[in-house]
Amino acid sequence: MRVTVGDVTLVGTAHVSPKSVEEVRDAIEEIEPETVCVELDETRLQALRDPNAWAELPVLDLIKQGKGPQLLAQVLLSSYQRRIGEETGVRPGRELLTAVEEAEAREAEVVLADRDVGTTLRRAFQAMPLREKGRVAWEMIKATFADEEAESFEAEEIDELLEEDALTQAMEEMAELAPSASHVLIDERDAYMSTRILDAADETDGELVAVVGAGHLRGVEAALREQRRANLEVLESTDSSGIPWGKVVAWSLSALVIGLFGLLAYEAFTTGNLDTLGLGLFWYWVISGIPAAIGSIIAGGGVSTTIVAFLASPLTSLNPAVAAGWFAGAVEAWRREPKVGDVEGLSEIYTFADMRENRLVRVILVAALVNLGSIVGSWAGALKLFEVVRG
Repeated sequence: MRVTVGDVTLVGTAHVSPKSVEEVRDAIEEIEPETVCVELDETRLQALRDPNAWAELPVLDLIKQGKGPQLLAQVLLSSYQRRIGEETGVRPGRELLTAVEEAEAREAEVVLADRDVGTTLRRAFQAMPLREKGRVAWEMIKATFADEEAESFEAEEIDELLEEDALTQAMEEMAELAPSASHVLIDERDAYMSTRILDAADETDGELVAVVGAGHLRGVEAALREQRRANLEVLESTDSSGIPWGKVVAWSLSALVIGLFGLLAYEAFTTGNLDTLGLGLFWYWVISGIPAAIGSIIAGGGVSTTIVAFLASPLTSLNPAVAAGWFAGAVEAWRREPKVGDVEGLSEIYTFADMRENRLVRVILVAALVNLGSIVGSWAGALKLFEVVRG
């Protein structure tokens, strides 16, 4: 699908359609542009050029930086698209890589027009209220446990991805699921890419070809016709202007637990009765540790990993700056020692069982589920501790 705006030719593509690959190649061959803009950032381009770049991934650093859930989300979100790609024999994003390779072969300038994928995911996560985060997580879980055999696509269905009505419907469904994230994933990226394309067009004397996903075609075209530019610094910022409620709640829980233990300790040492203090400590440790251990078991963590999760959860809940999942993930990484073969196996992940079998993803999964269990357990433990204080 092509649209011409001045000296700019927009090529709308489906990321898993063989027809899109040919259309991109034909457009660049016919127009012979001086500049080619593509819906890619440096990270995605590197991944397309070298699928095994994950081999250099510092797994423990990823966990400590809190990027484990981000990796899991990328793995799950790409799974659906990859299944379609297998039906057509085209690797997702192949048409974008083709655009880059064709441009380089003709010595045309290549402009990576999309925003960094990490920035987009962080902004999307920040934009979603808790209700939307839960809804998205639930849909991802359902997709992960879906029957693989039920997912089959005909060539005609793939072609429909290029039809405006089908894409509009998909965008509407996304807006219903997570409207806040939809704005970040679609509208903001439309504004970002159109600005990058306009800037590139200003610096180009000849023709310019821009290759974008068909879902962005309408928004980018409108911005180009109106010469509408966005503030890229604002769109690249991940600083949250709102109250960091997650940190507020975490530190409030920590203060509550420490305060309750302080009351029990004061009563114990003033009365000489240490039984209540011991009872509170026992129940808090058990109740806050068990959900973290369950998270480890669900993720496929070993015995030692599960024990560490159980022991670390009560302690880390007192200091939100550290997380039980860090320790459990580190133990799992030490036990499993993810290899390059596991990195290559990311392309084979379709179900939750596949995630547990892949040693690299299992480490990330352990960290994520142990952290989730630790949060649930810490609140349950705090409630039990409050009951003990009340007597």
